[in-house]
Amino acid sequence: MAFEIVPRRQGFGAWIQTDDPACLLEKGAGERLGSALGRFGVLIFPGLAADDDMHAALARTFGEIQTFGGKPIFRSANFGEDGAFFGPGSDKARLLRLNWLWHSDGVYRERDIGAVLLRAECFEAGCGDTEFADLAAAFRALPPDLQRRIETLSVEFSFEHMILNEDVPPLSADERAGLPRARHPLVQRLADGRRSLRLSPPYMERVAGWESDESLALFGQLADFATRADLLFRHRWAAGDLVAWDNRWTMHRVLPYDDQRLRRDMRGAVALA
Repeated sequence: MAFEIVPRRQGFGAWIQTDDPACLLEKGAGERLGSALGRFGVLIFPGLAADDDMHAALARTFGEIQTFGGKPIFRSANFGEDGAFFGPGSDKARLLRLNWLWHSDGVYRERDIGAVLLRAECFEAGCGDTEFADLAAAFRALPPDLQRRIETLSVEFSFEHMILNEDVPPLSADERAGLPRARHPLVQRLADGRRSLRLSPPYMERVAGWESDESLALFGQLADFATRADLLFRHRWAAGDLVAWDNRWTMHRVLPYDDQRLRRDMRGAVALA
């Protein structure tokens, strides 16, 4: 049985509808899904209820899969295997709350992440919906003089920059020295010819060749513009949903929630570009 691609009216995001999840892994399905992801940026698979094997197989249709401790699926939850919530001041809770910030994944590495696929294994109502920002639409909407000003700039993305500026467990100087960093264009050309901003504010240290204050002022201006309400798509999760997004021209964040009362257990997979 085939699946149907139903775009949002705004053109950013689409739903993948099918009564037969197995058809998503049939010959030709991956090419069609990849094309849809490149066009719409975010794909919603409502109530897919995938297991780890199907989740990983679906991720492989978008590219080479990244592993986590040798496994293709990672867990991101606000409670442990014993069912106890991570305490509000614990390192794990503080790290999870970084997801409440607007960001793109892995931008501090040289190799791009092409797609991220996240599913709701356990999700209680009101428990941290996800917002997505369309960075291609954001670039198109910038004033022409600002487009020209930034189109040749490169940005230093640094994991250390995030560590030093956010509420996360401190690291030693030796640990910080081994953290990844990468330089990427601030404006990138997508496969279909569109141009897009490359933003992930917590990791953006400076524009190459610029002073820090001037760089951060520009990053703040662009981030404020890119997260205007008319450029956003909010997914209201339900258990069993799976969402895929093109990490190269979107940002996302988890909306804050009561992480000491509501259970949120997500599983993810990453396909490299």
